[in-house]
Amino acid sequence: MRITIATTKGGAAKTTTAMLLAEAAGRAGYSSRVIDLDPQGSATEWSEVAEQAGDPLTRFDVTFAIKPVLKKTLEASMQDWVFIDTPPGDSATIDEAIKLADFVIVPTPVAPEDFNRAVKTLNAIDKPAALLLCHWNKQNTKMYDIVRSQIQESDLIAFDAEVPNKQQLQNFWYANTSKGDLGGYQDVFTELSQTLKALNS
Repeated sequence: MRITIATTKGGAAKTTTAMLLAEAAGRAGYSSRVIDLDPQGSATEWSEVAEQAGDPLTRFDVTFAIKPVLKKTLEASMQDWVFIDTPPGDSATIDEAIKLADFVIVPTPVAPEDFNRAVKTLNAIDKPAALLLCHWNKQNTKMYDIVRSQIQESDLIAFDAEVPNKQQLQNFWYANTSKGDLGGYQDVFTELSQTLKALNS
């Protein structure tokens, strides 16, 4: 399965989502890969720093790619799951990654600017896609309730599973992801798997 993580705004947890969903797939017994399409190379750097520290990623690998070779990179990827981490603001690269995906995840922190941008991205996608709420404080429920109400009122497609705790997930950055609670991403992967099975049946 090819899963693109896309939104036009930076800082929306795209890299974290790609990396920890790849880890979740590995924990579920599948082979997985992250394709890093972001020129900043955050996913690639994550992998390299972990390896240099003597604690490399063990359940998946990371491959850097650019738009012209994305299709060939995907065709050469034999893993069960491939997660594509896209750059912010590069509409041509994002569009190519969406075109080649089986499903698109649009992550959004629970904040007005992030959410509004994510909704615009979601509405422009012409294939199966869903919003993923992430990086919000469970003690601050006002904005969360507003966002969930807007999702329901606008009949937007969103994951039931959520990833609220940003601080918890920061411990995974630039390290082997094989240990510790994935902070909701295991539930997201389970829901994603079930959704794709339903779509393909």
